[in-house]
Formats: sequence, structure tokens, C-alpha cells
Amino acid sequence: MKNKRRQFGFSLIEVLMAVGVLTVGLLMVAGTFPVGIHLVAVSTERTLGAVASDEAFAKIRLYGSQMNLSSVTLNPTDIQKTFDFNDVFTNYAPVGTKINPVEFEYPSTTDPQIDKRYSWSALFRFSNVNDAKQCQITVFASRKVSNALQYYGQTATTYAPSGTSDWPLPVLITQSGNLNDNFINVGTDIEYFTDDSVIVDDATGKIYRVIELDHSNSYINLDRKLEDTVTNIWVVPPPVSGGKNPCVGVYQRIINF
Repeated sequence: MKNKRRQFGFSLIEVLMAVGVLTVGLLMVAGTFPVGIHLVAVSTERTLGAVASDEAFAKIRLYGSQMNLSSVTLNPTDIQKTFDFNDVFTNYAPVGTKINPVEFEYPSTTDPQIDKRYSWSALFRFSNVNDAKQCQITVFASRKVSNALQYYGQTATTYAPSGTSDWPLPVLITQSGNLNDNFINVGTDIEYFTDDSVIVDDATGKIYRVIELDHSNSYINLDRKLEDTVTNIWVVPPPVSGGKNPCVGVYQRIINF
């Protein structure tokens, strides 16, 4: 008489353990998708920012060729100040010559069907006391988060934050700078910063990145110590109503006009 082969199966506990392991694995895999999507978005914006900045530098060279800088006599204090490029162009270009606001938008096209969600703005600084035509240009490439949002603006004469703008623009902030310190006090203007803002030193044009905000003490923590005693810094603020930092990239070049 043949013995019947015994049939073995999985117990309920084994099935539950297998399902649990599988669930944990699937959750870990699913968790990588938001990170991947975020990194793709950041990569795309940085690519667009780089392309927009290249176009900005080309336009700055074009418009800068209209400025009369050859007759400018500089002294050491003249290379310790940064200005909005649009204001510099107005001062040194032929009377009545202005840059069309459309030139600051990206993509650069007149097609009304294309949504221009990016823009650029630039800072100007004389970089050589012996040659006024050698200049340091810093370009901020920014996204316009929403057509309904307003951004902080400033008056061209005092460079003090005042009013609002339809596009994100760099504003000049006065703060208490400390030599060789990466913590600087910006007072009530801390609302102009986020924990990933990029700032430009007004006196030297050096670039720093904000890595942390201390709202209780009105301090911003930079990615490295200040290399000089800084009293004024430029930054592209978030929208007036609050939100993420619109600046996607800051680029710098020395240009001979």
C-alpha cells in the first residue's frame, strides 16, 4: 500500500510576513519617485537658468556697446559699489535710450502664445580702476511663479526696498556685517530671504548662499564666512505674499565693453 505524499502549504503567518516585506519594499520604491521628480524639476530649471543667462550676457554685451564708458575716470571707491545694470545703462547710454522690458523675459520671443515664465536681471560693477570698460556682470535668472504674484521692488535713487514689481528683481539690503563671520544680521528685512537664497556682496560682487534662517534673531547663515566687512547685499526676494525662492541661478562674468 502506497503512502500518500504529504502536501505542505504556507501558513497564514508566513503569508502575512511575505506581504509585509513586499509592502515595505514597494513603499521604499514609491518613495524614490517624489525625490526623482523633484531632482528632474531642479535640473530642468537650472538648465533653463543657464540658457537664459547666456542670452542675458549676449544682450548685455549688445546694449553695453551703446554705453560711453571710455571717458569715465574711476577712483578706488568706484569699484566698491554695485548697481542695477538697467540704471547704469540709462546713465551712460545716449539720452532717451532705454532697454525694452520684453528683453528681460525668457524665452525671448514676440509670440503671445508662448508663456514667458522666466526672466533675468543683472548687476553691474566696475572691476578695474584703470579701465572703466572692464566690468563685472552678475545675472540672476528667475522664474515667475504665478502671474498674480507681486515681488518686492526698490527705488532706483536710494536702492531701498520699496513698492512691488511684477517680476522678481534683486534688491539691496543694508545689514550689520561682521568680518570673517558667516552669520549676518539683516533686521526686519529677513522676510526678503529664504533658506536657499543667493546673495551678492555689494562691495566686491562675491556670491554667497543662504543655508539657514534665524527669524528669532534676524540672522541669515551663509555657506561660508564673509571675506570682507559687508554692509550691503543684493538678493532676489520671494513673493510679497511669501513662498519659495524664485531665483533659479546666479551667474557672473567679466565683460569688456
